Amino acid sequence: MNEVFHATVTREDGGFTITFGGLNGVSFAESEADVPQRAHDLLASIFAMHIGEDDDLPRPSGGGDLPVRLDALTVAKIGLRLAMREEGTSGRALAARLGIAETALRRLLDLDHQSHIRQVEAALAALGRTLVADVSEAA
Repeated sequence: MNEVFHATVTREDGGFTITFGGLNGVSFAESEADVPQRAHDLLASIFAMHIGEDDDLPRPSGGGDLPVRLDALTVAKIGLRLAMREEGTSGRALAARLGIAETALRRLLDLDHQSHIRQVEAALAALGRTLVADVSEAA
């Protein structure tokens, strides 16, 4: 899940359009400086859509000039969502297992919420999973 995807960035009047070949979704950035963050957010939302619709996760495809990799917290949250789905565990059941409010678990699953990675790791552990991190040279 930590593969590099390549976004296609097209300059247009008023900004830049961002797409990923073969994946549904498009984003727009007003400045070149905003492009990397918008591309990351688009990729994260594409993953969230696939998980929400119980589809297979997207795989990198050819093309595109901007390499994009999801950040560690987003990857961990996606892994948590997948583990819950694989185990058939509801948000309510996992929240009870963790001794937290269901609203706190919803924030933990929200890709836009800046959760603490240790909280995600605790939720993964409750599902019998562990987060494995790796450091490599930048692409």
